[in-house]
Amino acid sequence: MAETNIDYEKLSIPELQALIAGESGNAPQAAAAPQAGGMRIMPTDIPKVEPPSFGAGVGRGIMDFYQGVKQKYLNIKNPEEAKAYTDQVNQEIANYEKARQAAVPTIPASQKTLADVGKEPEGPGFDYARLLGNIATPASLVPQTRAVGLVPRAMSGAAAGGLSGYANFNPENTNESSLIRAATGAAGGGVVNAAIPYAAAGATHLMQGTKNTLADALRQFKMDLTPDINIKTNVKLMLQDRGFDFNNLSSSMQKSLLDDAKTQLVVTGKLDPAALMRKADIESIAGEGSATSAQVTRNPAQWTTERNLQKYEVSSRDAQRGGSTPLTERYIQQDTAAKNFADKLISQITGLPPAKRTETPYQASETAIKAIQKQDSELGQIVNDLYGAYKSHNATNATVPATKIADAAGRIVDEFGSENIPAPVMKRLQEFGFFDGKQTKLLTINEADKLNRLINNNNPGKGTPGALALVQIKKGLTEALLDIPEEGATKALLTARKAAADRFAAQETGLGVSAAISDVAPDKFFNKYVLNGDVRDIKALKTSLDKSPEGADAWSNLKSETFKWAYNKATSNGDKEFNGIQFRKALDSIGKDRLSELFNADELTQINTLKRGVLAMTAEPPFAAPSRSNTAPQLLADLLSLGNKVPGINLMTKPIQAEITTSANEELIRKALSGRDIGTPARDQAQAALREKIAKLLSIPNVGAPTNSIMQQYRK
Repeated sequence: MAETNIDYEKLSIPELQALIAGESGNAPQAAAAPQAGGMRIMPTDIPKVEPPSFGAGVGRGIMDFYQGVKQKYLNIKNPEEAKAYTDQVNQEIANYEKARQAAVPTIPASQKTLADVGKEPEGPGFDYARLLGNIATPASLVPQTRAVGLVPRAMSGAAAGGLSGYANFNPENTNESSLIRAATGAAGGGVVNAAIPYAAAGATHLMQGTKNTLADALRQFKMDLTPDINIKTNVKLMLQDRGFDFNNLSSSMQKSLLDDAKTQLVVTGKLDPAALMRKADIESIAGEGSATSAQVTRNPAQWTTERNLQKYEVSSRDAQRGGSTPLTERYIQQDTAAKNFADKLISQITGLPPAKRTETPYQASETAIKAIQKQDSELGQIVNDLYGAYKSHNATNATVPATKIADAAGRIVDEFGSENIPAPVMKRLQEFGFFDGKQTKLLTINEADKLNRLINNNNPGKGTPGALALVQIKKGLTEALLDIPEEGATKALLTARKAAADRFAAQETGLGVSAAISDVAPDKFFNKYVLNGDVRDIKALKTSLDKSPEGADAWSNLKSETFKWAYNKATSNGDKEFNGIQFRKALDSIGKDRLSELFNADELTQINTLKRGVLAMTAEPPFAAPSRSNTAPQLLADLLSLGNKVPGINLMTKPIQAEITTSANEELIRKALSGRDIGTPARDQAQAALREKIAKLLSIPNVGAPTNSIMQQYRK
């Protein structure tokens, strides 16, 4: 046979078969074309099998469940019918798989060469559409727990997987194969359900990381475009708008505040005035570096973590053996500092040596009442002396008009009742014709002096109805003396009249002053005329007390006792932790207007700093949910430690207990104590270089004042 140069890899399979058959002398004959009704059927006339669509695959998966349920039912009702049904469904599935096979790309036999052998896929691959249909069945309605804990999740997943595996159609239709399918489904479902939280957390972390990277790049771009922002100027303006003087802070505290502002700009792209203000308030009270992260950010999740960590910390066995409790110590330090701040403020408000300070509101009120009474008594003596000079001019028999005294008698009947007037005074008034008495005496200046002395000698005092009634009589008597006709009056009378008018005006400046002159009870005086007094009356009380050294001291003590009252409300008289909410409630009950009248601007600034700082330190933000039990974390750890002694169970309890008691808590505590998590704390280290770059940009001073847009941005 002559040699030929043949590339066998390029020959088709039929050509190779013909070549081989020819060499052996057995060349195959062409097969007769099949006939149908006397007509030859061409290959193109054979219907082409279409591969199933994705929806058909899902439907096949759903039918696996329903046909499986029917198969199990027929096994119980009629095994023979079940066998026939199984064969029928197996044929359906076989047809479905053939259709799937049709979707596999193939090379026509007439074109296939040796080089193509082994390159075609052996099958259609995994049927994801059918798997989706398997999942979308009533078996998926089995409750799937997402609670923390590997065992609960694995058990619920195994229940759903086992049910689905057993219920689905079984081609073999034997008990053994059904149980194997159930076991396989349970194992798979348990593993998948247990792993879902971790897979979801990983995906979330990846997405968050990508988002953070893009956001940081955008912020960097924005910062590069605005290098003229003077951060110190803007921080000062923000705090100034909220009544806080940046210049009053120490240089180290100023630097700390500016560093946090830079962090905010890098991480969030803007300043957070509220967070910076909280940090400034807390550190003004408790010192630099005293604020925790949650106290600054007021983030409910951070707050919950910190408070639970502190409860775990003090409940731990290490703490019981004398170990360190840094979070607890920080809170104690803050509370002590707040109380010390309040004590210093009390001393500043009082401004008196210890010997002149009062200890209770009762004592402060008593000194104020006595100071006002002393002033009134001195004015009364001046008036008496002047009238005495007038009487020395033989004018003692001048008639005193009775109209004002009659008016006072009418008010007494309406407001107090005439029965509250002491009997000797009532008898004398009736002699002058008042209170329906028969007039037997003429009211002259001389008789008016006698009546005044009689009233003083019979005053029951202490704000009783009788004392208040006599105040009205004396008031009417004073007004009556002023009504003496001036015709023929001497210079002495006019001088006495002016002094009496001044005294009368002083008595009428405010209800607190009038009550003090009436000798009201001190405890009632503080509650009614200071804590709950009308602002105008408080102002009159201050004006009256400032007229004498004793009165000025009394006013200082009233101010001090007012602040102490609010402080005691917030600390249960100093016995409990300083409660910011209770302190705010106490100050709010006094009212902004009263506080402004009681305290000067500097005192109010410090009171408000204390209020804001203690609120930030102690008031739980909305939606925070710290544990209310101090022992819950330790009890959980102890309970888990019991499980560690049981073989099998310890495989689950040991890792969980380790998670509770490992250095993770220590790391969280460290971050909490830093007080620097104003932006996004987990990324602080990664952004250190970026912060340094932006800090350099921010250090470039503004050309002129900040623009209005910048001012508005940071004043929001």
